[in-house]
Amino acid sequence: MLIAGATVFTVDENDTIFAGGHVRAEGREIVEVSPSPLAPRQGEEVIDATGHLLLPGFVNTHTHLFQTLLRGVYEERPLGVYLDYIYRSGLELSREDCHAAAVLGSLEAIRSGTTTVTDHHFLNRVPELAQATVDGMRDAGVRAVLARTLMDMGPGIPTALFDEPASALRQVDELLQRYRSARADRSVTIMTGPNTPGMNASAEAVRAAAEYAAAKGIRQSAHVAEYKGVVAAVKQRYDIDGVVNWLDGLGALNPEFLAVHAVQVAAREVDVLARCGCAVSHNPFSNLFCGDRNAPVGDYLAARLRVGLGTDGAANNNAQGVLDALRITRLLQRAHPTAPNAITPAQGLRMATIDGARALGLDDVAGSIEPGKRADLALVQLQNAPHTVPTHDPLVQLVHSVKTTDVRTVFVDGRCVMRDWKVASIDEPAALRRAAEAGQALVARLG
Repeated sequence: MLIAGATVFTVDENDTIFAGGHVRAEGREIVEVSPSPLAPRQGEEVIDATGHLLLPGFVNTHTHLFQTLLRGVYEERPLGVYLDYIYRSGLELSREDCHAAAVLGSLEAIRSGTTTVTDHHFLNRVPELAQATVDGMRDAGVRAVLARTLMDMGPGIPTALFDEPASALRQVDELLQRYRSARADRSVTIMTGPNTPGMNASAEAVRAAAEYAAAKGIRQSAHVAEYKGVVAAVKQRYDIDGVVNWLDGLGALNPEFLAVHAVQVAAREVDVLARCGCAVSHNPFSNLFCGDRNAPVGDYLAARLRVGLGTDGAANNNAQGVLDALRITRLLQRAHPTAPNAITPAQGLRMATIDGARALGLDDVAGSIEPGKRADLALVQLQNAPHTVPTHDPLVQLVHSVKTTDVRTVFVDGRCVMRDWKVASIDEPAALRRAAEAGQALVARLG
């Protein structure tokens, strides 16, 4: 196919933008990116993208897809009550629930221009729940990342959800084998990690996950210092100040470690994360939901950490759009007393695309529009809506004016998963009906 006449945000190393640019893809791969017209080839589909933005598909570095079935139910409850419902849902979730939820969340991702979705999976009563989640993402058509994480302790968590580390890691083995061919073609990525180290993952679980990940050559995802209670738990249990310091002492931190949230992190711990080469998944909506504080994103960027964006689950962020997370990330930084300009629109776009891909180890296939990358692309209408006219600066308009409903057409791996606002990868009305029924039934079972 040839996408012609768009304003192309390449998000290459120079943040090059081509007005009236042309992008050619063959099969799943981008083969040409040009600031000037390319002649159509015989038999090539030509998409007239005049008046549109062409972006790398957004990368969501952290969510919990099962929570799409719990959207809008428990947010106004006290945090302890909210968490009780979330953990108890792990006793009720079925394989069919997880598949329906993964399809639903992936459809929302597609409609908002997100092409890579990372599910941080921590409710592992039976192995089929993680498998159904991956299958649901694949059926909807997104590039799927699943982190099968470990919990072996924690207050208020049903014991049926606890993992013995060796047994849990055998289940990760099964996932690696089950999706071996999909992993080889980069359409599926499997990770592991301690779920919330210090709170519901012990030192033994942290060490086991780190050793396993290193041996298998896979990455880790972990909720790190999400709120003050985790820091207090580490101090009480291990007499160490700071979750990052504790993890560093256990040898868990390295360039393959994704620190999710990383909110309650002291300045000296930022240096530890940087020294170890870790990546960070910033989830601004859930941080606000928990009422703790905004993560020190500007400090992470100044330390040259890879920082991607996450939406977190729909039970504490009803909207699942990365573009929304990008906008609020920049606005929260604007309120910083000493570094309001730490996140420019260009930096924000990088966090939503290439830096998120780097945090997941997918930057060789996704996150930018360059020859040799996969055709993970989002075409965004710009000139036919009152909220984007007139267009003086397309980048500023993207960050501060464009809505997720302006995303018109989406490609993943060169496959069109949504064309002209119509999902092409799956029967969307049927998927919505199935998810609505599953959500109503799950909430009824939870009481």
